[in-house]
Amino acid sequence: MFRWIYEKLSRTWYKLVTLRTSPRKIAAGLALGIFISYTPTFGCQMALGIGLAALFRVNPIAAVVGVQLTNFATVVPIYILCYKIGSWLVGASVSQSVHFTENSTLGTLLNLGKSGLEWLGLEAVGGVVLGIPSAILAYFLCLWAVVKYRTTQLNRRIEQMRQRVHEAELETNQKTPAHAEPEKADDVPPPAGESKS
Repeated sequence: MFRWIYEKLSRTWYKLVTLRTSPRKIAAGLALGIFISYTPTFGCQMALGIGLAALFRVNPIAAVVGVQLTNFATVVPIYILCYKIGSWLVGASVSQSVHFTENSTLGTLLNLGKSGLEWLGLEAVGGVVLGIPSAILAYFLCLWAVVKYRTTQLNRRIEQMRQRVHEAELETNQKTPAHAEPEKADDVPPPAGESKS
């Protein structure tokens, strides 16, 4: 299981660092996606990420990668954590406002709707508080990783080119014959108009 997670993360990270665009746009796209992943928009986060990436002119693929932070395995703990932080900051919780004293079904539904909106508000507050530092951290980590990867690739290509040039020079030197001995003075033809004595 851990090997599968590691391989999937490695493939995703490789796709991210090899995107053909500016490192800053890749890092900003990832940061945007991670911020969105903390918001209570599960189910439409991918569309939101692509739309906002187009609006802010950052890389949409990186934004989609960042949105994948919340998936079916992680959404519940992340949302619970965001709700707990939001309710602690605001000083309220949904459980304090839920009252099922109404006898009518409509009153119960309205009360549940109100509780749902309060939950969304508290989760959004916690999501912003967690999302901003996570997005900033993701931006700088991704920027560093992309720049380092590209620098390493560039250095490797430069080294390969130097090696090829060196091999070509060696091959050229081997094919060139040894310097011929200079011609003797007797073998040199006389200048025009002069005859050999």
